[in-house]
Amino acid sequence: EPGESRWYASIHDDDAQPTVGFDSAEFSGGTVSFDGAKFSGCTVSFDHARFSGSQVDFDHARLSGGHVDFDYAVFSGGTVGFARVEFSGGTVGFSDAGFSSGSVSFGSAKVSGGPVGFSSAGFLGGTVDFGRTGFSGGEVDFSYARFSGGHVMFTDAGFSGGTVDFS
Repeated sequence: EPGESRWYASIHDDDAQPTVGFDSAEFSGGTVSFDGAKFSGCTVSFDHARFSGSQVDFDHARLSGGHVDFDYAVFSGGTVGFARVEFSGGTVGFSDAGFSSGSVSFGSAKVSGGPVGFSSAGFLGGTVDFGRTGFSGGEVDFSYARFSGGHVMFTDAGFSGGTVDFS
Protein backbone atom coordinates (compact mmCIF):
# COMPACT_ATOMS: atom_id res chain seq x y z
CA GLU A 1 0.00 0.00 0.00
CA PRO A 2 1.21 3.58 -0.61
CA GLY A 3 2.94 5.14 2.40
CA GLU A 4 3.44 1.79 4.05
CA SER A 5 6.85 0.49 5.18
CA ARG A 6 7.61 -3.15 4.73
CA TRP A 7 10.26 -4.69 6.94
CA TYR A 8 10.87 -7.89 8.74
CA ALA A 9 12.50 -8.45 12.10
CA SER A 10 14.26 -11.61 13.11
CA ILE A 11 15.56 -12.60 16.50
CA HIS A 12 17.87 -15.54 16.87
CA ASP A 13 20.63 -16.76 19.14
CA ASP A 14 24.12 -17.41 17.71
CA ASP A 15 26.61 -18.76 20.23
CA ALA A 16 24.71 -17.30 23.19
CA GLN A 17 24.66 -13.77 21.70
CA PRO A 18 21.16 -12.95 20.52
CA THR A 19 20.72 -11.15 17.20
CA VAL A 20 17.95 -8.72 16.37
CA GLY A 21 17.97 -8.49 12.58
CA PHE A 22 16.46 -5.92 10.24
CA ASP A 23 18.83 -6.83 7.40
CA SER A 24 17.70 -5.52 4.00
CA ALA A 25 14.63 -3.90 5.60
CA GLU A 26 13.04 -1.03 3.70
CA PHE A 27 11.73 1.99 5.60
CA SER A 28 9.94 3.97 2.89
CA GLY A 29 6.99 5.72 4.50
CA GLY A 30 5.28 6.46 7.76
CA THR A 31 6.97 6.50 11.16
CA VAL A 32 8.92 3.76 12.92
CA SER A 33 10.04 4.33 16.51
CA PHE A 34 12.76 2.58 18.48
CA ASP A 35 12.62 5.52 20.92
CA GLY A 36 13.96 4.44 24.31
CA ALA A 37 14.67 0.85 23.18
CA LYS A 38 17.27 -1.05 25.21
CA PHE A 39 19.54 -3.69 23.65
CA SER A 40 22.21 -5.25 25.85
CA GLY A 41 24.88 -7.82 24.92
CA CYS A 42 23.40 -8.62 21.53
CA THR A 43 23.83 -7.85 17.86
CA VAL A 44 21.40 -5.40 16.30
CA SER A 45 21.74 -5.49 12.54
CA PHE A 46 20.40 -3.16 9.84
CA ASP A 47 22.83 -4.43 7.17
CA HIS A 48 21.75 -3.28 3.69
CA ALA A 49 18.63 -1.56 5.11
CA ARG A 50 17.12 1.28 3.04
CA PHE A 51 15.80 4.45 4.65
CA SER A 52 13.94 6.42 1.97
CA GLY A 53 11.11 8.71 2.92
CA SER A 54 10.06 7.65 6.38
CA GLN A 55 10.76 8.95 9.86
CA VAL A 56 12.74 6.46 11.94
CA ASP A 57 13.59 7.35 15.54
CA PHE A 58 16.19 5.71 17.74
CA ASP A 59 16.11 8.67 20.14
CA HIS A 60 17.16 7.84 23.71
CA ALA A 61 17.87 4.20 22.76
CA ARG A 62 20.56 2.39 24.76
CA LEU A 63 22.78 -0.21 23.18
CA SER A 64 25.41 -1.72 25.47
CA GLY A 65 27.89 -4.45 24.68
CA GLY A 66 27.45 -6.46 21.52
CA HIS A 67 27.36 -4.93 18.07
CA VAL A 68 25.18 -2.41 16.22
CA ASP A 69 25.49 -2.71 12.47
CA PHE A 70 24.28 -0.37 9.70
CA ASP A 71 26.92 -1.54 7.20
CA TYR A 72 25.87 -0.96 3.57
CA ALA A 73 22.68 0.81 4.71
CA VAL A 74 21.32 3.46 2.35
CA PHE A 75 19.93 6.74 3.69
CA SER A 76 18.23 8.38 0.70
CA GLY A 77 15.36 10.39 2.11
CA GLY A 78 13.22 11.05 5.13
CA THR A 79 14.65 11.56 8.60
CA VAL A 80 16.53 9.15 10.86
CA GLY A 81 17.19 10.27 14.42
CA PHE A 82 19.81 8.94 16.82
CA ALA A 83 19.45 11.92 19.20
CA ARG A 84 20.73 11.20 22.68
CA VAL A 85 21.39 7.54 21.84
CA GLU A 86 23.93 5.81 24.08
CA PHE A 87 26.27 3.25 22.49
CA SER A 88 28.54 1.80 25.19
CA GLY A 89 31.03 -1.04 25.40
CA GLY A 90 30.40 -2.51 21.97
CA THR A 91 31.05 -1.88 18.31
CA VAL A 92 29.03 0.42 16.05
CA GLY A 93 29.30 0.02 12.27
CA PHE A 94 28.20 2.26 9.41
CA SER A 95 30.90 1.00 7.01
CA ASP A 96 30.03 1.42 3.34
CA ALA A 97 26.77 3.15 4.27
CA GLY A 98 25.46 5.71 1.79
CA PHE A 99 24.02 9.09 2.79
CA SER A 100 22.55 10.78 -0.30
CA SER A 101 19.52 12.84 0.78
CA GLY A 102 17.26 13.37 3.73
CA SER A 103 18.45 13.99 7.26
CA VAL A 104 20.32 11.79 9.75
CA SER A 105 20.98 13.21 13.22
CA PHE A 106 23.31 11.89 15.91
CA GLY A 107 22.73 15.05 17.98
CA SER A 108 23.97 14.68 21.57
CA ALA A 109 24.59 10.93 21.15
CA LYS A 110 27.14 9.33 23.47
CA VAL A 111 29.51 6.70 22.10
CA SER A 112 31.94 5.13 24.57
CA GLY A 113 34.24 2.18 25.06
CA GLY A 114 34.19 0.65 21.62
CA PRO A 115 35.06 1.24 17.99
CA VAL A 116 32.78 3.25 15.68
CA GLY A 117 33.22 2.63 11.96
CA PHE A 118 32.20 4.86 9.07
CA SER A 119 34.99 3.52 6.83
CA SER A 120 34.20 3.78 3.11
CA ALA A 121 30.87 5.48 3.87
CA GLY A 122 29.62 7.91 1.24
CA PHE A 123 28.39 11.33 2.37
CA LEU A 124 27.00 12.42 -0.98
CA GLY A 125 24.00 14.60 -0.13
CA GLY A 126 21.45 15.46 2.48
CA THR A 127 22.37 16.38 6.05
CA VAL A 128 24.27 14.28 8.59
CA ASP A 129 24.58 15.99 11.97
CA PHE A 130 27.05 14.84 14.64
CA GLY A 131 26.49 18.05 16.66
CA ARG A 132 27.31 17.67 20.36
CA THR A 133 28.00 13.96 19.88
CA GLY A 134 30.50 12.65 22.42
CA PHE A 135 33.01 9.99 21.32
CA SER A 136 35.17 8.62 24.15
CA GLY A 137 37.48 5.70 24.83
CA GLY A 138 37.51 4.04 21.44
CA GLU A 139 38.44 4.30 17.79
CA VAL A 140 36.37 6.47 15.44
CA ASP A 141 37.11 5.40 11.86
CA PHE A 142 36.21 7.51 8.83
CA SER A 143 39.00 6.03 6.68
CA TYR A 144 38.22 6.05 2.96
CA ALA A 145 34.92 7.87 3.59
CA ARG A 146 33.78 10.07 0.68
CA PHE A 147 32.55 13.60 1.40
CA SER A 148 31.28 15.04 -1.89
CA GLY A 149 27.95 16.71 -1.25
CA GLY A 150 25.37 17.71 1.28
CA HIS A 151 26.11 18.90 4.79
CA VAL A 152 28.08 16.91 7.38
CA MET A 153 28.38 18.74 10.69
CA PHE A 154 30.51 18.06 13.76
CA THR A 155 29.53 21.26 15.60
CA ASP A 156 30.58 20.98 19.26
CA ALA A 157 31.27 17.23 18.92
CA GLY A 158 33.75 15.88 21.46
CA PHE A 159 36.51 13.32 20.91
CA SER A 160 38.42 12.05 23.98
CA GLY A 161 40.49 9.07 25.07
CA GLY A 162 40.73 7.33 21.72
CA THR A 163 41.78 7.72 18.10
CA VAL A 164 40.05 9.39 15.17
CA ASP A 165 40.98 8.35 11.62
CA PHE A 166 40.03 10.38 8.54
CA SER A 167 42.77 8.90 6.31
